[in-house]
Amino acid sequence: MVGSSFRSTLAAIGFAASPALAGAQHDTHDKAALGTVRFPVSCAPAVQAGFNRAVALLHHMTYPQARTAFQKVATTDLLLLFSKIHDEYIPS
Repeated sequence: MVGSSFRSTLAAIGFAASPALAGAQHDTHDKAALGTVRFPVSCAPAVQAGFNRAVALLHHMTYPQARTAFQKVATTDLLLLFSKIHDEYIPS
């Protein structure tokens, strides 16, 4: 029961965050135009590339796209953390 309730909560968070994940503006910048950024952070390894891209967008002065990218990184990192906590501390 606890596991399914937790998954339902994660799904609700995901749906609530979907506008931020989708982004209000389409990002048309390719990797070559932004250059390369390596900015190590303590987030989940799965979001490192997204964080680097968000920093590149920020330095490229595309603030709306950078904000959307940072929101996606933060939401994804939080969901991964909740999932990890659930898997480690709540029995199935």
